Amino acid sequence: MNHRLTSGANPYSERSATIVWDALYNLGIEERTILWNALQMHPYEAGNEQSNRTPKSSEIMFGRPALQMLVREFPSAIVVAVGKTAERLLKSMGVPAAPVRHPAYGGKTLFLRGLEGLVSG
Repeated sequence: MNHRLTSGANPYSERSATIVWDALYNLGIEERTILWNALQMHPYEAGNEQSNRTPKSSEIMFGRPALQMLVREFPSAIVVAVGKTAERLLKSMGVPAAPVRHPAYGGKTLFLRGLEGLVSG
């Protein structure tokens, strides 16, 4: 059975993900960037699958082993913590990371500035 949030011809575009991918394409770094969420699922409010919420600690710990593997496999990669949740997780893992604002909840402009600063710096 196919489960979708939308009934249109195109798939649902989550707002934060759209901002991130647009930024990667506009900066010309989409081909050399690995994206990995601190949480590999979309946390939403009960009853509203298109909402967004801060992930619970237990949810974040669920994905920690996969993130550890990714960091280990790409030792020369610049790790970017997108938002405070990712920043705290990476710090707890001892992984140096460049923090940028998460684009959700009005953070688009600061996210773009932060990412642009990393690319140009």
